[in-house]
Amino acid sequence: MFDILVKSFKTTNNCIILATPLIIFFTLLGLYLSYASFAADNPFKLFFAFGTFLIMLSGFLSAWLYMTKKAIAMSENIYLFENDRIKAIFELICSLPKGIGRLLLPITSVIALYIIIYLVMFSLFAFLITKIGELANYWNLMITIGLLVVAFITLLWIPEVVYNKKNTITALYNSICKVFMNFWESLFLYIIILFLLCFSLVIYFQLTMHPIITFFMLITFYYILVYIVVLLFTYYEQTFIKQQ
Repeated sequence: MFDILVKSFKTTNNCIILATPLIIFFTLLGLYLSYASFAADNPFKLFFAFGTFLIMLSGFLSAWLYMTKKAIAMSENIYLFENDRIKAIFELICSLPKGIGRLLLPITSVIALYIIIYLVMFSLFAFLITKIGELANYWNLMITIGLLVVAFITLLWIPEVVYNKKNTITALYNSICKVFMNFWESLFLYIIILFLLCFSLVIYFQLTMHPIITFFMLITFYYILVYIVVLLFTYYEQTFIKQQ
């Protein structure tokens, strides 16, 4: 597992171009949400704004995750000439539209199913609390534990979709099986990703108004996000693709 952590770090450094689409998307998303918060002044507009947000998110993830997969594969190549490296980077950028074409429907299905799973989970907890009043004091704890458990058992769902392009439900079943087949490695990976996510969120919400400090904190934030996805994909490749 340590080798995968180190390899993912090197791959992230070689594929730092992956941060560019991420930065552009977050910037556009921030502008859209700022606009929607003022323009969505009735339930219909709010529903439309939420649907637009989901389409934007699905389209970006489809393109970016496909690009990440290609970048990890390209990072293992050795380029003798600078022109070859530039050509590879250009091909990588051109892979973004291909990702939308190949992964838009599966990724949209994954997002929709996540929403359904969490709605069902919240409804179940709410039902239990109405029946057993003593649980009301533990509402936040129950929600947190539920979110963490669902996130863990679906840890490999997106890599399964991206690499195998199977039916979303089949991919979910296969990913859950793979998590429990390699339970301790998956748990260790999950803890690392959880720690990195919490750290990145602390960085993001502690941004100051000083432009230099903000600049370096944003770089760290986007770098961690890229590293998390590269780490997850590298683990999936090393454990379930290259050992087949």
